[in-house]
Amino acid sequence: MPYDPGVGRPLQPLAERFPRPAVNRGKHWLGIALSWNLDALARLWGTDKSSTGHAYTAGYAAHLGARRWRVRSVLEIGVGGYLTPDLGGESMRMWRNYFPRAHIYGIDLEPKRLDTTERMTILQADQSDPESLRAALTGCPPFDLVVDDGSHVGAHVITAFETLFERVAPGGLYAIEDLWASYEPYYGGGPPGIDGTGVALARTLLDDLNLRRRPIAAIHAYEQLLIVQKCAA
Repeated sequence: MPYDPGVGRPLQPLAERFPRPAVNRGKHWLGIALSWNLDALARLWGTDKSSTGHAYTAGYAAHLGARRWRVRSVLEIGVGGYLTPDLGGESMRMWRNYFPRAHIYGIDLEPKRLDTTERMTILQADQSDPESLRAALTGCPPFDLVVDDGSHVGAHVITAFETLFERVAPGGLYAIEDLWASYEPYYGGGPPGIDGTGVALARTLLDDLNLRRRPIAAIHAYEQLLIVQKCAA
């Protein structure tokens, strides 16, 4: 059962605490029809990962397009909708359409009451707290893809990676979005070269790759997006 980092006890299942609004069925079926086109799915569901926003979908499609049918488990940190319980989930629905056989897990600091339909599960946890993350993910399988689109605070990004990279399946990917936050003081960032940011983590991971300190097969950098590929074995 998910863990409530604020009070240190298991959460009551969200379905028991909140009614769930109905999902847009028309979009659901259109998403199935467009399942091969990640950018079209991003625009359909309104996530800023699309070419009309941050344009992350091109990078994701380059690494994931050939394995769409093999991906079985995806985790995204940050469900969206901020403090509004019935908003968010756009990226989760995009991933659900794009990976026809995968179960999509979302983690958020705030409680959510979204209609997750099938193959979607929302958990509550604090990405800055390793024990909160581990407790929330108890019973979850290894993940073929982990996406950090959470708080963007540098210390939180680093904590989440250090906690969750071990949960990535062999050959899987770990993505960190919105690296612009590494240069913003509000998110713990600052001038290039400072420590404790997502970009600083990327520099460390390059060392780890070359010194073989972690099971990292490759690191792919795009504008504001980092994709780390785990070794296959």
